[in-house]
Amino acid sequence: MRQQLVFYLALATVCLSLLVTSSHKLLFALVWVLLTLRIIWAQQKSWLIVWLIWNITATAWLNWRSHDLNLPPGNVTHAQLQVYADDVEVDGDRVALVGILVEQEKIPKVRVQAYYYCHDQREQAFYCQNKHNLVLTIAGQVRPVSGPTNENQFDYRHYLASKRLAGVLTIKQIRRVAVARGTPVGMVHHWRQQWRLYLEKLPYYLKWYSKALLLGINETAEPLYTDIQRLGLIYLFCLSGMHVFYLVTLVQKCGQYLHISRETSNWILLGILPVFLIIAGQSPSLIRAVLMVELTIFLRDILHYPVHSLTIWAVVLSGNLLWSPFQVQMLGFELSYLLTMVLLLSQEISSLRLGVRLNLVSFPLLVWHTFQWNWLTIPLSLVVMPVFQVLILPSTIVGSIWPGGFNGCEEILKGISAVWESMAKWPTTITYGKPALITVIGMISMLLYHQVAVRKKIVKILLMSMLLLNYGIIHFPLSDEVVYFDIGQGDATLLRQRFNRQVVLIDTGGQVSFNRERWRQRASRRTNGEAIIVNYLLSQGIDHLDGLLLTHQDTDHTGNMPSIMWRIAVREIYVPWGMEHNQHFRNKIQEPTTIHPVVAGSKLPFRGMTVLHPIQKGMGKNEDSMVLVYNWQQRWFFFSGDLDQAGEKAILYQNPDLKIDYLKLGHHGSKTATSIELLRQVEPQIAIISAGRNNRYHHPSEETVTKLNERKIPFMNTAEVGMIKIKKGWHEEIMTFSPNEQAEHK
Repeated sequence: MRQQLVFYLALATVCLSLLVTSSHKLLFALVWVLLTLRIIWAQQKSWLIVWLIWNITATAWLNWRSHDLNLPPGNVTHAQLQVYADDVEVDGDRVALVGILVEQEKIPKVRVQAYYYCHDQREQAFYCQNKHNLVLTIAGQVRPVSGPTNENQFDYRHYLASKRLAGVLTIKQIRRVAVARGTPVGMVHHWRQQWRLYLEKLPYYLKWYSKALLLGINETAEPLYTDIQRLGLIYLFCLSGMHVFYLVTLVQKCGQYLHISRETSNWILLGILPVFLIIAGQSPSLIRAVLMVELTIFLRDILHYPVHSLTIWAVVLSGNLLWSPFQVQMLGFELSYLLTMVLLLSQEISSLRLGVRLNLVSFPLLVWHTFQWNWLTIPLSLVVMPVFQVLILPSTIVGSIWPGGFNGCEEILKGISAVWESMAKWPTTITYGKPALITVIGMISMLLYHQVAVRKKIVKILLMSMLLLNYGIIHFPLSDEVVYFDIGQGDATLLRQRFNRQVVLIDTGGQVSFNRERWRQRASRRTNGEAIIVNYLLSQGIDHLDGLLLTHQDTDHTGNMPSIMWRIAVREIYVPWGMEHNQHFRNKIQEPTTIHPVVAGSKLPFRGMTVLHPIQKGMGKNEDSMVLVYNWQQRWFFFSGDLDQAGEKAILYQNPDLKIDYLKLGHHGSKTATSIELLRQVEPQIAIISAGRNNRYHHPSEETVTKLNERKIPFMNTAEVGMIKIKKGWHEEIMTFSPNEQAEHK
């Protein structure tokens, strides 16, 4: 009975953590009420007293814990940053550091994510080769971290909070670099960095596998990581309970061989496991596994106290959330604890059934966070595990410590990686979309209940009904929408008709890059096209575009095209007449796709869309921009790329009766576009501006804003309100996604 209470207290801690950190407070409050009713139904007075005391105390603690990381923005004139050697990452000229910020007038100390930009190659080489824990005397600026400004965008604030990082610090000057005083923990970090520098010298595949399996470092920018992730096998390369099990088994076997008593081996394990935790990267799944093993050894083997594994699981879960409540929203944390619970509740079933059950239970969380699922993961999980145990892990360990085994182990890992690459190209990934949160909770609950249900057939029917109903709601929406993405200093607009009958993207956004010295160039990272546009499309169950319309060649309109086409199939591309011959543009197209040049009057295969410009052949420059009018639900939308005022006047001359409801201002609100004649003739109800925050061009220009104000035309700027989504189902509504909250206007 006591074990059941501890389990329910852990579930309550999960609910309270989500209540404090999530925006879905009403739903989790309802779940908490249901748990409370279960406690009342047990008719145990002592249970109810403990339940109330725990929940009141935990709520107060979690609320304080979730707000104690707010580091106010401002200048840091003289401070110290204490950094462990392995918390330094060098990417081109940028150095990323995680450390403890100490200011003389600031108490207490806080952990921050810091960035510093090297001035020369000598400075870069120092941080690349550094093996010591450092104390940096610095000056810099703490900058505010905004929340997501697009629907379903990654929340960097929550990520920092889950790591117990109080803010982001940009280091402008490093006045002094000193080696930190030695501590036991610091020494372990020093060892880890030394090992890391050694592994960097290994051949490519051996280096990647060694860093992942021995140090817990997954280099996400590498194609190998992407291939394994697509197959749903990345959990094998995230150090967790399986790897801790191998370590415990190794120590116990060595103890038996050396005739060391079981009790002594246990004490050795209690000392080794924290060291292993630091060396292996301290991921949430590894922290859980180490804490559970340590508690099990201490309570069962040393104190001889009988305790159920599920109770230990509940204690570790509660403790982790009380330490860092924002972890509860991270996929790795959720999967680690959920799948461990399933393992503990599934002791007497075959490995085949267990593998299927684990994959099914993880499905709701995977589609909630990633919107996709690879059905090949289930059979692969069963086949790959023996390969991992017999080939991958031994080859990695032997190759990393025995110089004579470099070549052989490298070839084995290279061959296995070639299989990953080949299989990742198979069309086995299902784009499900983002289900409703209540569906995620319901599916997980029913999958767990199915293990003990008497009428399993009814549970299966309910599960399939929920799965298919949500799929239909996501893939066949009842409303049309026009989405202006907050893509920074660029343009990207999505036109989607109900039931997904037509999905068209106008421009892709893109970041303008300047020629940099080779040593300053950074590794390839996710573009905002992937992070924002692709993320949104997948969350809506969209895995293809019927058309991609590029208004002109500029990078801030076409730069994200390759990264988007790598993830989303594009059936046809439309460009202004003449741009199809632009070699710079054609070099960006890596997939075989039909390119159609268009001119004013061209017939597009998209309902409600008309081309007004270009009038003549060009090269895809600003003055050649494709101009589109979209007639949607008796509303008229205008898109003009970066067309100048002369081009606007030519359009007005040929279309004297043109009227527009939603006017997308040309050239991000620059004074070179949006003539007074255009505003006077089309009489827009609302103007939309797509511009970057604090952009170097100062868009929109004061002149353009003055024109809008003089004609009393309301306008919305993505730099101020975030993504702008116009939906029309039973009624029309405009939704914005500001960093602080989502606003809705009707």
